[in-house]
Amino acid sequence: METIRAYASHIISPYHRAGILSFLGHFAQPSKHVAATIYIESGNWRKNLLPEGLFRENYFSAEFKDDSLHFGFTDLLKAVYALLFMRNKVAPECLVIGHSRANLKLIAGLFAKNLLTHKSRIATVVIDEGIGTYAGFPYRYQEFCRENNPGIPDKLLYCLIYPANQHLLKSRYLIDHDWRLIHREPFGKLSLNNIAISCYRDTFRRDSSHGMTKDDRPDILLITQPLVELGLVRLGEYQNILSRLGNTASAAGLSVKVKCHPAEEQATYDEYGFKLIESSGTAESIISQLQPRLVLGFSSTTLINCSIMFQVNSHSILKLLPGKTELSEQLFNDTNVRRIYMKYVNFITAWPELEEILARLASATPGTEKLIRAM
Repeated sequence: METIRAYASHIISPYHRAGILSFLGHFAQPSKHVAATIYIESGNWRKNLLPEGLFRENYFSAEFKDDSLHFGFTDLLKAVYALLFMRNKVAPECLVIGHSRANLKLIAGLFAKNLLTHKSRIATVVIDEGIGTYAGFPYRYQEFCRENNPGIPDKLLYCLIYPANQHLLKSRYLIDHDWRLIHREPFGKLSLNNIAISCYRDTFRRDSSHGMTKDDRPDILLITQPLVELGLVRLGEYQNILSRLGNTASAAGLSVKVKCHPAEEQATYDEYGFKLIESSGTAESIISQLQPRLVLGFSSTTLINCSIMFQVNSHSILKLLPGKTELSEQLFNDTNVRRIYMKYVNFITAWPELEEILARLASATPGTEKLIRAM
């Protein structure tokens, strides 16, 4: 059996892991074995969100690194050369995996470690990062400033590097295997990467958490995010949303389960009668297994994937947050992000609208939930 090396870096979340597994499963089986080295990071979180055990599959072996990849200017020039002249999509010796764009830094780091030479044949793989995959300058710049609190020199440097980092490296010419789920076409059109979507869906189905059955199916699955931890929403405002949502669902006789983001403080949800789903996997794997009647969330990528993978109507309650939050401005000020969300996600704009949706859900015959949409 042929063995191919693979490297992936800046892997932070279970969603990144799903992208790697879905691609390697498609690429490797049944005739190839992949020996992967995965550089796991915690990113801006205080803890590692990705247990190594989640990478166990029979078609590849993995080694995990938590050290940073260091490289010099010469290594960076070699990486540019490799991207332009050393790629072989059909018969690569090495797969270089990144999310949202070609992983130039990883290639440079591999040259610095002498893991690549000028004779190596590489293929670039780009997996889906989430909504950041499709974001333009407004979204990315706001995210950079929030996460790094940069000074003026750093802001200027970011603006100078942005065209190469977010446009050139996303060019299809530099990507051999494009595993992003949504493609932007000319004139603002969107198309789906159906092969990648199918492989992601299969990965999520294999990941279905043990100990749960369809008998545990909730009426409503709430997909949450670390909005308070990121400073995007005040704790009191978030608690008010949860309290009112809990009361509204209870009044309609509907059960609510919560899939927390791994970076959240889960204790917050116990106070409102929401049952937490204990799982280190993705929300998509939960949806695949439990098939909830309705999915609610704020701005999670899962809301998009509900539509394109599982044909489940998802609803965002982002606009129920009081005032214009930084999150809503970031989402709707970016043309690319706004276009995707408006196409695949239903937005609830007022509490009476949510109450009407829940009332219709409560009176609907199970199996007809796809008819329940935001008006």
